[in-house]
Amino acid sequence: MDFVVPLLPSSGPAVHACLCRTASGSCLGAVPYEHASKKFLLLAVGLAGACKLRPRKLRPLRPGTTRVQRRFFDFGGEKSANDNVVGLIFDERMAQHRNLEDPSHPEQPARILKVFEYLEREGLTQRCVRLDARKAAREELELKHTPEHVDAMFQIADMSEKETVELSQKYDSIFLCPDSLEAAMLAAGSVLSATEEVCAGKVQSAVCVVRPPGHHAESDAARGFCLFGNVGLAAAMARQRGLSSKTLIVDFDVHHGNGTHKMFEEDESVLFCSVHRYDRGKYYPTGPLGNFTSHGVGEGEGYTVNVPWEVEKSKTPPGDAEFLYAFDRLFLPIAEAFSPDLVLISAGFDAAPGDPLGGCIVTPSGFYEITKRLMGLADGRVVLAQEGGYNVESNSESMAACTRALLGEEPPQKSQLPGFNVGSDDRNLQPAAMSHVATVEAARKHYAQFWQCLRPQVAYSLLAVSPDRHLEYIRCMTGSEPLANGILGFIAAFVHPQQALYQVMELLEGPDLFDFLAQRSSKLEERIAAGLVKQMVKAVHFLHRTVGALHRDIKPENFGFIKPPIAGQPLPELKLFDLGLAWVMKAPVTDETAKNLLRIKRCGTACYMAPEVWDGNTGPPSDVWGVGVVSYIATSLEVPFKLMEAKQPKVAIRTNPLSFESHAWHSTSDVAKQFLEGLLDKSPSTRLTTADALAHDWMQDTRMGLPPIAEGRSDEDGAGGQGGKTFPKALPSLPPKSKRSEAGFFESMTYAPSMYFGDADASSDS
Repeated sequence: MDFVVPLLPSSGPAVHACLCRTASGSCLGAVPYEHASKKFLLLAVGLAGACKLRPRKLRPLRPGTTRVQRRFFDFGGEKSANDNVVGLIFDERMAQHRNLEDPSHPEQPARILKVFEYLEREGLTQRCVRLDARKAAREELELKHTPEHVDAMFQIADMSEKETVELSQKYDSIFLCPDSLEAAMLAAGSVLSATEEVCAGKVQSAVCVVRPPGHHAESDAARGFCLFGNVGLAAAMARQRGLSSKTLIVDFDVHHGNGTHKMFEEDESVLFCSVHRYDRGKYYPTGPLGNFTSHGVGEGEGYTVNVPWEVEKSKTPPGDAEFLYAFDRLFLPIAEAFSPDLVLISAGFDAAPGDPLGGCIVTPSGFYEITKRLMGLADGRVVLAQEGGYNVESNSESMAACTRALLGEEPPQKSQLPGFNVGSDDRNLQPAAMSHVATVEAARKHYAQFWQCLRPQVAYSLLAVSPDRHLEYIRCMTGSEPLANGILGFIAAFVHPQQALYQVMELLEGPDLFDFLAQRSSKLEERIAAGLVKQMVKAVHFLHRTVGALHRDIKPENFGFIKPPIAGQPLPELKLFDLGLAWVMKAPVTDETAKNLLRIKRCGTACYMAPEVWDGNTGPPSDVWGVGVVSYIATSLEVPFKLMEAKQPKVAIRTNPLSFESHAWHSTSDVAKQFLEGLLDKSPSTRLTTADALAHDWMQDTRMGLPPIAEGRSDEDGAGGQGGKTFPKALPSLPPKSKRSEAGFFESMTYAPSMYFGDADASSDS
């Protein structure tokens, strides 16, 4: 799980950095991280130095890159005539819906009257385009409601007040009066009309000040102050008329939108995301439907996404930080992958401070930020419809904040709500409560079975909090059980624009595999070598099959021990790290795709690059080749294909045969040689896959429990590496660690300048 990383002041950290290094020799500044255990370090990496995270990996985002990225930055440039043109719908007739028995009921006419008055007072109505309200037609209501329910509602207009009161008692949390039908039809019709105008391009987005609300209304019954499903009907209408093939519905009302949930739980064309109070199913609407385990049915599996706050249990009311954390960690990645044509917002403001029903503390600035983020989707086609919210002051300010966001204006600078006067410079700086972070992470883990974008990510993608922040967060690789999958655990990170990248990572206390082998005077006993190789294969297998990524730079310097090896004790666990060149694929590797190749620019360290990589083709077999070269070295302390003698590694790899003729291989079993031949097959189509390698006979009899060999003694009688030569003589001696380059131990060779290519082509094919 990610740590919540505090933002450091722009004047720089008030701590002294000590030096440490990567396996490739890059110098890092290591800063103790106060929130991490002693197993973790906060690494400050100079982007302009020799670090493999090149500045190009963190280049500023540009217009048109992705829709979600645009929510964080003002790119400028030309705008269309309708950019930030916001439609506004309001009709006083909706205020005629009232509770005849309890005029002080929370769902009262003042909810929309006061909101509209506030928008007028703030000058927002003048900056919007007024749209005409209309009543929803019966056939439109029946898009998502049964004819029986529509009939029951239509008879209200002909009832007396007493009869409407009696009818309301048949429903859950419903009040009715003779004017309720007209108000409900206007509320639904207004959202339908706004959706039509947005989809037609007449306005960029729209705000609907409407009541009664709609997200609790189910297909066959009114419920929870709601008669018709306003937003659900708009989504169904847009799909029926071909206005939108994929619609995103976001519901941030403090109550779960059970009605909308049920309307679309079998529909893969509508992504429904709801963040709400749950309290183990005891909060309205009660039951398990609002939990994240309720994720849709049939073809709609994974298209219903719930974040259920446990407010009673945590004793901490969720606010701006928690809601934004849910959006940034869960809703927005899924929404970007879904790529909607239209965004409908069920905007309930009962999560605002002072609401008599909500118990949360989302400020107007928080609602502004949520709306601003959603504007980055569907090319800004957003319809925001009022749902709940029962404090007229917080309701009004929150609706105004959302309207400002749609208009492209600055966020609210001051609030009339006590204790919430936060400005644009310091809003949302409080870290999210860990109890609520845990809820989001549990939901994220659950929905990862449906969405590749939620699985462990290896690429470093910039996630800015705001354009004027001194420090910006980076979303990095975080996976379940990072200590068990053979890959270095990446906990969290953020970047300073002045050439510094801060990373919280699992600490490797032991040497990298190259240093471990270079210090040996004799090769490893075969079963111990097989144990090391098995760990390497498992790490790459996890990277391919679970993460869905290629490492693209497999070499001994990129494997490290979690603890220093000690003579007489079992070898510690081996980890794969340095994912700076990793390539995230569209889907994890399967048995059917394990030998597929991609046409991408070659990169890596020359002596570990597979033959196909030199031709610009890379895939899972290319990583397997790298494991094969490392395995050959770990087993014999020699380098395959006579690469030590070659000035042209590309030619040597392609033309020289794989040889086991030297003295170092005399005592090695045939099954080991067969295994290495499978890994180093020059044809990717017949090369072993990671699954094949793990099933190989040589992998079945391995030991990590044997003690490592002390310096100066051989573990096989007279069978030292290179026929008596020591490893440092077989491979060039290392320069001082501070002077190592990314070329690794091959840097002293004559062709060193072309060893490491990054993502660019080599200067020469030779």
